[in-house]
Formats: sequence, structure tokens, C-alpha cells
Amino acid sequence: GSCGIRPFVRASRNPPAASPTLYIFNAASLAKRDTVENLTAELIGYSVDIAIISEMHLKKKHADSCVHIDGYTLFRRDRVGRKCGGVAVYTRQTLNATAYLTTNCS
Repeated sequence: GSCGIRPFVRASRNPPAASPTLYIFNAASLAKRDTVENLTAELIGYSVDIAIISEMHLKKKHADSCVHIDGYTLFRRDRVGRKCGGVAVYTRQTLNATAYLTTNCS
């Protein structure tokens, strides 16, 4: 792969508490009907702090508002130049997560 800016997510609780809950899911497209609604129910039902969604299949044409989940901040990396792929990270807004950009290629 080529080197470039790669986003990571940093999150911290205020005040610090137990380890955050983590949810990992291969969505095979967040653009499919009812997928975001089902994901929302899972995140709320399991009280998830951080959700990592692979194979989200979103492109530039899909606005963040189409996959927004109340109470969560969305970070996404669309796959460019190819079909499928992409990763989304939802973090509970109370974690105060921010994107961390690095040029590290390793």
C-alpha cells in the first residue's frame, strides 16, 4: 500500500472508569435497508462504547447523516477506487474521541 495520512481514533472517559465496551461487526454494507436501525438497536441494547464496523461499503456520495446514530460520533474511512470495503468507528459521545492523524507507514 501507499504511505499517507492514516486516521486512528483516541478516546478517553472523563472521569476514567472501567474499560470501554467494544463491538466489532462486518456489516456487508451500512447502505442496506434497516442496517443502521439494527446497528443502533445493538449499540443501545448492549450499551456499547466503541463500535468498529468493517465492510461498510460507503462512498463519498453517502453523507454521514445517512448513517448517523444519536449519542455516537462517527469516524469513517471509505475505500477509494474499489468496490466494497471501508471502515467506520462509532464512539459514544461521552468518550470525547477525536481523530488522530499520522503519517506512519508501518
